[in-house]
Amino acid sequence: MADAVIVVALLLTAASATAAVATRDPARQALVLAASACCTPAPANWP
Repeated sequence: MADAVIVVALLLTAASATAAVATRDPARQALVLAASACCTPAPANWP
């Protein structure tokens, strides 16, 4: 179950990062990057 959550989080992060790169307008890019930050998983366990 935890592996599925990790995969979904990584896919959301990759999709939002791709959308940020594809956006040309700086104002819209800022909004996409803000949404990207919400999708980026925070590491639960640092080594």
